[in-house]
Amino acid sequence: MAKSTKRNIKRHLELLRSRVAAGDLKGHYELALDLLEGIQDIRGRSIVRRDPAYAVRLLRAAAEGGISEAFSSLAYAYDVGLGVRANRAEAERWYRRAFRSGNSIGAYNLATIYRDAGDFRSAFRWWQRAADLKDGDAMVDVAYCYQYGVGVRKSIAEARKQYRRAIASRDISPVGRRQCTASL
Repeated sequence: MAKSTKRNIKRHLELLRSRVAAGDLKGHYELALDLLEGIQDIRGRSIVRRDPAYAVRLLRAAAEGGISEAFSSLAYAYDVGLGVRANRAEAERWYRRAFRSGNSIGAYNLATIYRDAGDFRSAFRWWQRAADLKDGDAMVDVAYCYQYGVGVRKSIAEARKQYRRAIASRDISPVGRRQCTASL
């Protein structure tokens, strides 16, 4: 890695730390993202060391201060126990708040929690909510549910409609797009 890149990252972190010290909640969120997983170079060497516990404290401050981007990141930390003890109730609370702020990730991850718990009806409803927020991958999951009758009455016609809707989406991963084309 070039020394100038390391210097740029160091300068970036110094700027974020000064924003945090000044009470800038958006700065809390941005620094937390860098510290949650750390930053590695292209060879996988650590440039910025992970500090998930501090990252969660920053995320909590940002989320409680109303920075909506922090809601789903904080929820994820509680969901998987990253930097904090795993707490499903807290994860759900923050995912719901993310959803209410218009973030499809909150709805999508709630669907995943319910799916993993075996509550397929609730999972379907939350995937539908994420799909209504134009999340293409959620549209794929909704189509799958219709195709196989998971949490909803089986309907091949509705499944095809949802797969086509997902393909037309701008917010879909390459994996989701491949699943659609394979299913149509």
